Amino acid sequence: MMYHSPFNALIGNSAESGQNLKYSGTLDDVLLDIATLSSRQTIPSISASAWALHPPRIIRAVVDYKIQHPNSAEIEILLREAIGVALGVYSDPTNSAKSVGELRDKIKTMGLEALLTSPLNQPSDSVTWNATHPARSQGTAQQLASQTQSNDILFIALAHGGIAAGMDVYLRYCDASGSKDSAFYVARLSTQKLKDTQPRLSRREINYLRELAKGRQVVVFDEDRASGTTINIAHAYFSAQVFPNQDVMTLSNLDMRGELVKLGFGKKLAEIDEYIGSDKHLLIKKLYGEKIYNNKNIIDYKLKGDGYNNHNYIIKKPLNYEPFYSDKIHFDKPKIPTQITPEEVYGQLAHLFPDANPELLLALMPTKKHPKKSPYSLLEPLK
Repeated sequence: MMYHSPFNALIGNSAESGQNLKYSGTLDDVLLDIATLSSRQTIPSISASAWALHPPRIIRAVVDYKIQHPNSAEIEILLREAIGVALGVYSDPTNSAKSVGELRDKIKTMGLEALLTSPLNQPSDSVTWNATHPARSQGTAQQLASQTQSNDILFIALAHGGIAAGMDVYLRYCDASGSKDSAFYVARLSTQKLKDTQPRLSRREINYLRELAKGRQVVVFDEDRASGTTINIAHAYFSAQVFPNQDVMTLSNLDMRGELVKLGFGKKLAEIDEYIGSDKHLLIKKLYGEKIYNNKNIIDYKLKGDGYNNHNYIIKKPLNYEPFYSDKIHFDKPKIPTQITPEEVYGQLAHLFPDANPELLLALMPTKKHPKKSPYSLLEPLK
C-alpha cells in the first residue's frame, strides 16, 4: 500500500504555527480520538491534526512512563507495540481502530491505568513544527535512500521532537525504497527541555536494538539541529555503547546553522560561537526563529511582478536608490523593521536564484562606493 503522509493533509489545512503541536490531555483521550477517527471511511480535513499528531503522542506517553519505571521489561515490550500501532495509524488510518483498541485493552489488563490517565502534555514549538514540514521529510527520505542505496535500515528517532518527523521520514523511505524489512525505534534524548545527558535506554533495550541492527544500516534521527550538541551526543553514544562494530548514520530534517549560513548570517553565528557560558543551542534557535520563521525575511518569496509574494506578505519595491535597509521596504502586512547586512542579502539572493552565477551575485552586492543601491534594483539583471 502506498504511503500517504498525514502531514500533507495537515499542512494543507492548517496555519503554519508551532501552536499546532500544543496539547494537553491523556493517553486515554488520544487513543479514543484515534479510534473514532479510524472508524471513518475517509479522513476529513478537520481531523488531519489528530491523524498527524496523535500517533506520536502514543509513543511519547509510553516512552516517558517507561523511563519513570526503569525495571519493567513489560513496559519495554509495550513500547514496541505502541510504536507498531502508531506507525499503523500513519500508514492506514481508517483501519486502525482494532489495533488501537487492543493496545488500550492491554494497558488496562497490565494494570497500568495510571499510564492511560496521567497528564499528557506537549508544548508548542515553532522550530519543531517547521522541521516536521512534509517537504523536509520527503527530502530527507530521498537523501537517505541515496545514501543507503535503499537497503534495510534500523531507524532510531530521538524523542520527543523527532518522533513525528521520524515516523514520516521512515515511512516515506520504506515506500520509496521498497524496503520490507526495515525497523523503527524511539529513544528519548531531550538535552534542552528534559536535561537528558544520554539516550534513555535500558540494557534490555540495547540488546534488543543490537539484534534489530543485524543486516540493517543504523540511522539516528532528530528533527532539527542547532548547535549539534544533541545529535553529536546521540552519535557518540550509539557508536560506542550500542553499535561499536557498525557504522551509525545521523540525519535531521532541519539544520538551522546550515540554513542560517546560506542566508548570510555567518557573522552572527560566529558571534554566538564566541559567547562563553551561554547556551549556544538556544541562541541559534532564537536567531533562526527570529530571522527565518517569524520575520520570514524574503527567503520564501517568489519574484512576481513588482513584488515578492508568499502566503503572508507582499513586499513591494521601494523607490530606487533608497538606503539598503529592510526598514525602507514597504510591507502590506506587517512591516518588519530590521536592518540587514550585505552578507544576509547575498544569502537571500542566492536562495532566490540558486542557479545564478555566484560571481554575478557578488557583483550585484552593495559596496562602500555604492551604499545606497536599492535591494530590489540588484535583482533586475537576474530577471
